[in-house]
Amino acid sequence: MKRSPAESRLPLNESDKAAYDELMSLAPDGALSRWLVPDEVIRKWVAAANAASRGELIHKHRPLKTIRGPIIVTGSSAEGYQLSPENYRRYDQPVRLFALANTDAIITLYQYWYPRLAQAYGELGIRNKSFHQVVIGAIDNVLAAPDVEGPIQLIRPSVYYKFADPKLEKLPGIQKLMIRMGPDNAARVKEKLKEIKAKLEEMPVQEQTQ
Repeated sequence: MKRSPAESRLPLNESDKAAYDELMSLAPDGALSRWLVPDEVIRKWVAAANAASRGELIHKHRPLKTIRGPIIVTGSSAEGYQLSPENYRRYDQPVRLFALANTDAIITLYQYWYPRLAQAYGELGIRNKSFHQVVIGAIDNVLAAPDVEGPIQLIRPSVYYKFADPKLEKLPGIQKLMIRMGPDNAARVKEKLKEIKAKLEEMPVQEQTQ
């Protein structure tokens, strides 16, 4: 259903239920309820996109629920650690849901809610680019993640694991996440984001905040 942009004038502070319900509609049978955070929906997605445009992951006030459980590795301190394929499977469901979501429906929601997305972005006090440019930049950062095949070696200098390869360890956080989800999941995410980006680049966007 085609809607007028004026219909998205629902006040930002009253938008949570409507925005959450429409995001939920992107997958059947309430499947996204396991992953979507229902409060401050627009502000949290804006904050996540803004962080991703800098290559960063947002750790507080996330729009998506955290993947359960610690990172899964094989090996030992004596023989060395490797990222386990079991770790990749933790990301299978959210990646599958994202890949199967209708791209046109995603774009329709983005257009519909853009005035409120732009308003929430304006609250961050950033004036050098539009939120639309931020979204494109975030997608570009994800697409720039290297494709890593084969075993991924890890080290554990303290509590947390790090990539043994200094080049991987120096990558932005958003690209490290792509590696942690495994090559198959990363490929599916990239394929979907390429579809979304192509449509976003064709789309005229007005910076409406009223």
